[in-house]
Amino acid sequence: MKKLARTFGAAAIVLVAMASISSLRAEELKEGESEVGAYIGGHSYGGASFGVNYARAMKPRFLVLGEFGYMTGGGYGLSGYSSHGFEFGGNVHYLFPLKNEKLTPYVLGGVGIEHFSYGYPSGLCGIISCGSASFTTGGVNIGGGLRWTLNEKWGVRPEWKVLIGNHTSSRFAVGVYYHLGK
Repeated sequence: MKKLARTFGAAAIVLVAMASISSLRAEELKEGESEVGAYIGGHSYGGASFGVNYARAMKPRFLVLGEFGYMTGGGYGLSGYSSHGFEFGGNVHYLFPLKNEKLTPYVLGGVGIEHFSYGYPSGLCGIISCGSASFTTGGVNIGGGLRWTLNEKWGVRPEWKVLIGNHTSSRFAVGVYYHLGK
């Protein structure tokens, strides 16, 4: 429960900070423009996360984004524990206006589904509990990030996202995006 309260508190701070720094301009996309992207980062299950996404501008400051990601796990100590998972998400990004057109903060909200599996190798039976398990959770995505425009086509996007569901998780990733058709 404490972890969930901290997550909500951190998300509220990010939202308030982003709202308070907005002033005049933003990286605005024309309605109908689209972009593709890829990201790599870490997730709260203790491993790496990487994936791809596609976004389309519905309004100059509203992007609708779909993404697919793979999450790695890994071993912990001598246990041989291994894990992996998949994530799917549909989010809306709202871009906040700034005077600096190169940097554009945004907040995100949407829905997501994660499936995660883990297990222990059979060679360790008797030393530790053997077997495997998996879970799937769906929920609400919240978070935010910063779009850093490098040139007319390319940009970098660090992002923090939290999936709030039966199993709350978070991901921090850095991605690149490429504008299509500009």
